[in-house]
Amino acid sequence: MEVLEQYAIPIVMGICFGLGFVLKRAVTKLPNNWIPAILVVIGVIVNSWIEAWAFTPEILIGGIASGLLSVGLFETAKTLIDRVKNTFSTKE
Repeated sequence: MEVLEQYAIPIVMGICFGLGFVLKRAVTKLPNNWIPAILVVIGVIVNSWIEAWAFTPEILIGGIASGLLSVGLFETAKTLIDRVKNTFSTKE
């Protein structure tokens, strides 16, 4: 977990989260299994852009980690929302 904390960049995660949400909702023909790969590439590009277009192993790892963590954040939020909806819809 410390490795993820070391390389996760909140700004990159936020951008990837937003773009992932748009991809999921707006591009319905895009298979879901492609979204993490796309967000990894976007994460690396955005992280490199933030660092003045530098490219080092740390920037690569930071972009990959942030892109994948944004996917995990989306899935966690979706699961929690579904559980809350199910909890309130079954109790009448």
